[in-house]
Amino acid sequence: ATLIYNNMRIGSDANKVVFADVKAALERNYGCMGISCPLVGGFHNGQDYERGATPCTEGTLQGPAAPDFSQLPSSSGGSGGGNAGVAVGWILAVCLAGVVGFMAYR
Repeated sequence: ATLIYNNMRIGSDANKVVFADVKAALERNYGCMGISCPLVGGFHNGQDYERGATPCTEGTLQGPAAPDFSQLPSSSGGSGGGNAGVAVGWILAVCLAGVVGFMAYR
């Protein structure tokens, strides 16, 4: 957590951020966050993955195993609550990105 915080906090020196270290630290914690490599994916520029930003493989995870989401009921035919949750999540992510961008600009 300290490595991620020190590299990603507002006001940190962007020239000193080591992407590979932050990516590895996040990947080590996927299991306890309840996510997996296939769920996260990688950073794709439209033609190929950016250097060092390919999706990890399950074999690189450390810590508790990520849950198996394939056993969850599908949201099709339901009330649409799953889709609403995704929409709210995206809205919050965009707002957070805007705040971070504004703070960095100031």
